[in-house]
Amino acid sequence: MVDVRSTRYPQLIVFDLGVKFVDGVAEVDDKKTLDALAAIEGIEVPEQPRAQTAAEKAKAKKDAEAQAKADAEAEKVALEAWLAAEAQWTAEQPAANNDEK
Repeated sequence: MVDVRSTRYPQLIVFDLGVKFVDGVAEVDDKKTLDALAAIEGIEVPEQPRAQTAAEKAKAKKDAEAQAKADAEAEKVALEAWLAAEAQWTAEQPAANNDEK
């Protein structure tokens, strides 16, 4: 929902677009309606972020998959290091227990 402002006509009604300004503000969520209102002098339509293209979406998905794979690999390496340290500690325990006797 976008707040569109009418600086010149605070109570403007645009019947063919189904837009009614109250105290100079109307809420609009349709892109075509926003574009049509932007062409009217005295109407301020805030700039909208452009939609992501299919190529940008595909790249974002590919990047997310690559990041997930890298995260999984880092987790695997960390787990292997922890298991190796635990195995070494376990192997050293009998020797430590013999030293105490």
